[in-house]
Amino acid sequence: MLHMMTIQLLPTEAQRKILDETITLFTDICNFMSEIAFRTKTTSNKIKLQKESYAIVREKFNVPSQMVVLAISKVVESYKLGGKDLIRFTEKEPVIYDKRLLAFKWIERVSLSTYDGRLDIPLIVRGYSDARLIAGRAELVKLENEYYLHIAVDFPSNSSLKPIEYK
Repeated sequence: MLHMMTIQLLPTEAQRKILDETITLFTDICNFMSEIAFRTKTTSNKIKLQKESYAIVREKFNVPSQMVVLAISKVVESYKLGGKDLIRFTEKEPVIYDKRLLAFKWIERVSLSTYDGRLDIPLIVRGYSDARLIAGRAELVKLENEYYLHIAVDFPSNSSLKPIEYK
């Protein structure tokens, strides 16, 4: 059974600046690719959009290749949700991470890939249990000047573990 886990990050001031710049850069990449997708009519095909934009984005923005691939996915998914007009992204939307860009160091730290290399950031996990993290996506979000990771957690259906409800 899938549940969403929210993990609060505790970055230093220097790390906050890098996270903010990474969020801005990811948004800029998504907007740049959205324009390419719209212009080349590749809004519904990840492979075609990747052929049209990958090399250009890697050269222009100088970010990890997997970040570009995840931005392509985000753009195409956004158009598939009903975007017939040019889609513009804002910095309020999450930065997508996967297991290549994010690694947990036990339950006290996370290593995140950014435009400026990897950051090792302390975190708070409330209600930790033996549930396993899905080897899928995580979303980095900034809410009211705090940083969070939203991660899907798989509780086995036969497990007696129950997720904690936060209010």
